[in-house]
Amino acid sequence: MSPNGTVGSEYEKIYNLAGTSNWQASVSNWYGALTVLSRHDERLSFLSRLSTAQAGSLRLLEEWWYLYDESTRSAIVSYDNFPLFKRLDPAAADYRYNKLLYTLWVWEFTTVYRNAKPDLVESRRTNLRYVRQTAAEAAAVHRTALAAYAYVKYGAAPSTSSDSSKIHPWVKARLEAHISARIAPFPFLGKTRPEKQYPYYLWDKREGRTVHFDANDEFPPYTVISHTWGRFRIPGKEVELPDRVPWPLPCLDPAYLFDVQDLPDILSRFPIPTRYIWFDLVCIPQDGRPLQAIEIGRQAGIFMAAKFAVVWLNQIRGWDGLRSAVAWAALEYLSQDRGDRYGIATELPRIRDAASQPSGLAIPARAEDEGTPECPWLFQDQDDKTVTPDRWFTSLWTLQEACLRPDMVLCDRDWTMFTIGGEDQVPILLDHLVALFERYGTPRHVPAAVHEIKVLLSSSSLWTLVELFPLDILTHGEMRYCADTNRAVAIMSALGVTDWYTRRSSVHVEQDPKDLVLGKYPLSFLRECHSRFGAAFFAYIDVAVLQEVFYEALSLDKSVIDDLKGSMMPFSTGFQHPKYLHDNCKFMHAEDHPAGLLHHVRIPTWMGAIAIGRRLKSI
Repeated sequence: MSPNGTVGSEYEKIYNLAGTSNWQASVSNWYGALTVLSRHDERLSFLSRLSTAQAGSLRLLEEWWYLYDESTRSAIVSYDNFPLFKRLDPAAADYRYNKLLYTLWVWEFTTVYRNAKPDLVESRRTNLRYVRQTAAEAAAVHRTALAAYAYVKYGAAPSTSSDSSKIHPWVKARLEAHISARIAPFPFLGKTRPEKQYPYYLWDKREGRTVHFDANDEFPPYTVISHTWGRFRIPGKEVELPDRVPWPLPCLDPAYLFDVQDLPDILSRFPIPTRYIWFDLVCIPQDGRPLQAIEIGRQAGIFMAAKFAVVWLNQIRGWDGLRSAVAWAALEYLSQDRGDRYGIATELPRIRDAASQPSGLAIPARAEDEGTPECPWLFQDQDDKTVTPDRWFTSLWTLQEACLRPDMVLCDRDWTMFTIGGEDQVPILLDHLVALFERYGTPRHVPAAVHEIKVLLSSSSLWTLVELFPLDILTHGEMRYCADTNRAVAIMSALGVTDWYTRRSSVHVEQDPKDLVLGKYPLSFLRECHSRFGAAFFAYIDVAVLQEVFYEALSLDKSVIDDLKGSMMPFSTGFQHPKYLHDNCKFMHAEDHPAGLLHHVRIPTWMGAIAIGRRLKSI
C-alpha cells in the first residue's frame, strides 16, 4: 500500500484499473468502491489493503454518502467536467460538514495528485493529510450533534446498563462502527509504528481470572482500560488473590479508589462486549519479574491491537452535567451551521439552564493543596471557585494512553457508559468531546459546564489530542503527575522511544533520581528522543516567559536576568505551563541540516529572537 496515496488511486491499483483522467471516471471508481464495501468479505479485504488514514477517510466518505443529503450525491454526479474545488449546489453547500466532506471526496477520488510536478508532491501530500484530518474532526462534531439533537428532541432512552449483556443493540452497533476524530490513530509513531503486539496476559471476564495466551494462539478481541492508581498505592502493603491473579497486587487507598480485593467483582460488571479485558493491575506482573518490563515496553502495540479502549473515570458518579454540556454545544453548532432548520431555537434556553451546573469532571479543591499528588494543579470555574480535575486528567500514564487511543469510550465509577441520543444511543468518544468543545475559541459567554470542560481540556493539554505532534507529549507532561521516577517510562511508548529502556532493563539497573535531567528524564531517554526527532527537540519556547519577561528584559536587574535559567528542550523543572513549538516545525516536515539545525522551515522572527534570548543549558 501507499500510505500517502489517495483512496481512488489505491482502488485502481488493487483492482488493476486504468488511471482516471476525468470526472466521470472518478465517479465510476467511487461507485465501484461503494459496491465493494457493501459486500462483507470484499469489504474486509479491501480495507485491509489500505493504510490506516486511507481506510479512515473511506469510512468517513461512506458515512457521509449514505446518511446525509441526497443533494450531495446529485451535486457530485451531475458535473461533466473536472472542477478541482467547484462549489456544491446551494442546497448541498449550506453547512461546513458537507463542504469539508465534499472536499475530501474531491481529493480522494479525482485527479488532484495526477501529473503533479515532483517539487509539489510533498506539499500536496501535506495538504491531503490536512484535508483528511479536518474532515474527520468535522464528522465527529456532526455525528455528536445529531445524537444530541435526538436527545433534546425525543428524550433520552433508559441509561446504558453496566451489564454488557443488556446493552442496547444500537449501542453495540455504534461501538462496532465507531470512527475516530483522528484520521490516523498513531501518526506520531511514524515509521517505527509497531505491528500488533498482543499482551502476555488478559483478564477473562467470564471466568473471573487472569489468563495467559501463547504467541501461537489465535488471539481473541479484547478491550484496554485506562485508569489511574499509582499515587494512591499504600507502601509496603499487598493483596493476594491466588485463584484469580498469579502475582501479589499493590494495596490501594479505598478512600480514593477501590479495594483491590473487589477487583474480580468490579471487572465482572465491565460493559464493553468483549470477553477479555486488558487492565494493567491484573495483566502486567506487579512483582518485578522480567516480564513486567517487557509488557511496559510494549504498551503502544498492546493498545494498538485492542478492539476497543475505555477510560474508567472511577471518581465520576454520573453523566448529567457532561451530557447537558454536550447537548448545549451540539445545538449551538447545529444552529450556527444550519440556521434553525432543526427547529431548536426554542430549546436552547432550556438546555443552557441545564448546562449551567458543574460538568461533573472536576471537584472542589483548596488552593494550598496545589502541587500534591491528589491535586497537581487547579483552575477556576465560572463562579471563580477553585476546582481540580478528575485525577485521570492529571496522570502522566493516562496521557500516553489517551494519545495511543483517542477513541476511548468514557465510563463512570459504576461502569455506566457515556452516551447521548434518543432510542439510538450513541457512545461519545474522548476525541469527539475534544473536537466538539474545541470549536469554541474562548470560554466566555458559555454555560458553566461548557466553560469548565473547555478549561479542563486546555489545562490538561488534551485539546490537541486530534492533531498531536510527537514531542507535544513531553510538553503536555509538564502538568501531569507521576508517582515515581518513571516519567520517561510513562510516555516512551507513545513516542516510539524505547531502546534506552530495553538496554536498561537487560542489565537490571535502577534509575538514580540524581541522574535525571532537570529532575525529570534520564539522559539516555532524551538522547534517543533527540536522535529520533532531530533539531525540533531544541526548538521549543516558553510562551509565559515571552509574555512576562522578554519584552521587559532591558529594564530588569542583571541578577534577575542571570536567574532566567532554562533550556529550549520540550520540558522544564516542576509543574510548568507547557512550552510551545511553532506550527511550521510541526506540519511542514522540517529536515535537519547536518550541523543539527532546522532548515527548510521558515520560523518567524519573534520566535528566533526568543530562541536566541534564552540560555541553553548543557545536558
